[in-house]
Amino acid sequence: MNYHELTPQDRERIERWKETLGCSEDEMLAKLLDAYCQTRSPLPGKNLQGNDLVPEPKSTTEICDDLMEMEDTISTSFVYDYMEAHGYGFTTTEDGKLRWGIWRDMSPIQIE
Repeated sequence: MNYHELTPQDRERIERWKETLGCSEDEMLAKLLDAYCQTRSPLPGKNLQGNDLVPEPKSTTEICDDLMEMEDTISTSFVYDYMEAHGYGFTTTEDGKLRWGIWRDMSPIQIE
């Protein structure tokens, strides 16, 4: 699911980033992050049912921790580069910490 329209500039930025991937392991890590971000968006919006996406600000380390069960060697620098290439920006949380601005679809997945 893609919750925001990719502009030509977004697509170009992502393609330039993909060209920097050095090996099949990097490609596998990018696929893992693609799956992680499938229900997340760098912009607020609505899901397919019309419900608002929920803010879910996370640090780079928190994202690595979320993915640790799937891949324990993912580096914070790889996650940072991925998030930046895919248009995620920064937000400051109530406690003053800097996090990635992430909006998430919290609706249960319905299989038909």
